[in-house]
Amino acid sequence: GDPKSNTAQIFAQRADGAGVPELLVASQVQGNATSWAPDGRTLLVATATETDNYDVGVADLEGHFRPLAGGKGNQRAGRFSPDGKWVAFSSDESGRNEIYLLDYPAAKRRIPVSTDGGADPVWARDGRELYYRSANRMMAVAFSGNASSLGAPRELFRGDFYVDPFGDQSYDVAPDGRFLMFEEDTSTPVRIQVIVDWGAELKRLLAR
Repeated sequence: GDPKSNTAQIFAQRADGAGVPELLVASQVQGNATSWAPDGRTLLVATATETDNYDVGVADLEGHFRPLAGGKGNQRAGRFSPDGKWVAFSSDESGRNEIYLLDYPAAKRRIPVSTDGGADPVWARDGRELYYRSANRMMAVAFSGNASSLGAPRELFRGDFYVDPFGDQSYDVAPDGRFLMFEEDTSTPVRIQVIVDWGAELKRLLAR
């Protein structure tokens, strides 16, 4: 974005690096895009508020913006469902991160999904499940398109996988249900060595 004009600019770039970045959205709201709508013309955006919290908003390619999920605490990681009728997001309004659903575009029904903490929601490609992370557990909730028939959260697996500290997406799910995740490398501990009087040590090494 341009800090002088307070304009946030969102670009698209071909995955193979060909061509030049294309400006998609220029909005007067600072934020970063988190999800495309199925129509290919609407983006969910995590926006910084005046109180340094984050809300979920929606922007279109004409630069129009409107708030979608706000309120107390931080609302992050907005994700459109594959049919575009729901938005999943995380919120710490209760004092810890939990996952919620919001009907779209009306945004009148805010429905809790997780029951024991949750962050980083990702939809199954067919929209029939919603995945999220709860500490080191990967959770899943069955979804039939009707929020009144949400399944109970169930654990799929555990692992010390990378988690983005800002709540951005840190894994994905393939159409066949396989998970793509970054594994934390704990096999090599970080070693910090402090050398006192390094000038003398350098002379000793050069004299060899």
